[in-house]
Amino acid sequence: MLNLRSLKTRLAMGGALAAAVLSGPGAMAHHAGLGFDISHPYIFHGTVKKFAWSNPHAWLFIDVTKSDGTVELWGFEAGGPNALDRAGWHKDDIPEGAKVTVVGAASRDTSKHLGSLQKVILADGRTLGTEAPPPGAPKGPPPGGDQPAFARPVGAPTEYK
Repeated sequence: MLNLRSLKTRLAMGGALAAAVLSGPGAMAHHAGLGFDISHPYIFHGTVKKFAWSNPHAWLFIDVTKSDGTVELWGFEAGGPNALDRAGWHKDDIPEGAKVTVVGAASRDTSKHLGSLQKVILADGRTLGTEAPPPGAPKGPPPGGDQPAFARPVGAPTEYK
């Protein structure tokens, strides 16, 4: 005769084990920084190829013209739309063809042309950071393009050439 209490315990333990196995490595890998060197940010000047307002992360793709005249396509990972909205962004803020300056942490292997976006400076001087304002702070960057007080400090970024 099957003991119902024993069966429930086994099912609960099996479910917990399955959840740990299936979510643990994926969750850790997803938030492992993907090999970005956040201690050494770069400044990238370029033209927007595409701004993908998507989950789980938005992506900004820009053509960067290097000092030797070659053009590289760089992709920058940002937060998801909900986090960017809380930081004052809108999906139409960065249109295709716009000239932008991106401050971000490049991949440790720069040949991959990937980065983690920290802020975007638009041609009109507005700055879009990736940090949400503290409670009670006005939403979005202030008029005139000044950096919001709540934006993440990035140290002294190096010009990417």
